Amino acid sequence: MKALSTILLLSLTTACASRTTPTTTAATPPQKTVAAASKPAPPPCLDPMRHAPVFAETVAEDGTPYIAPIDLKLDLDGDGTPDPVLQVDRDATSVRYELYLTRGKCSRHLGTLHVEGTIRGTLGRANGFSTLEVASEGDGELRHGELSYDGKKWSITKRWTSPLTPAVKLK
Repeated sequence: MKALSTILLLSLTTACASRTTPTTTAATPPQKTVAAASKPAPPPCLDPMRHAPVFAETVAEDGTPYIAPIDLKLDLDGDGTPDPVLQVDRDATSVRYELYLTRGKCSRHLGTLHVEGTIRGTLGRANGFSTLEVASEGDGELRHGELSYDGKKWSITKRWTSPLTPAVKLK
C-alpha cells in the first residue's frame, strides 16, 4: 500500500509541476534558428548524348545505342544557349524525344516527349519555355501543331495544315 501511495504522490507532483504558470519577469529573446531548412539538391549534371539512350532503354548489352540520338539543339528556356532536344526512338506513329536544359557546361534532364511527327523548331514562348513546332506528312498535306508547356505538362495547343509542295527537280 505504501508503494502505491508513493506512485500516486509522484504522479500528482509531476502533474502539478507541469501546470505551473510561468512568471512574467522579463521577456525572453526569440531563439535563433540553428539550422535553416535545407533545399533539395539539384539533379545531377549529365552528358545528354550518353544519358538519353540509356534512359530510353535503346542500348544494346554492350552499351552502344541501337539508334544514335539526333540532337536538335533548340533554345528551350530563352537563355540564348542551345539545349539538347534528342530524338532517341521512333515507331510507326510517334517519335520519342528526351529534353535537357543546359546552364554553362551542366545539362539536366527535363523530361520525355512522345509526339506524332517530328519537332521542327521553336515558334515563341509560353510559361517560361519555347513553344515547339511539330509537323508530320500525310494525305498530300503537312500537318503542324504547337506543342506548349502549361506549367505542368506539354500539350498540343494549336493545329493547322498546309499543302505539300512538289519537290523541285534540279537539272
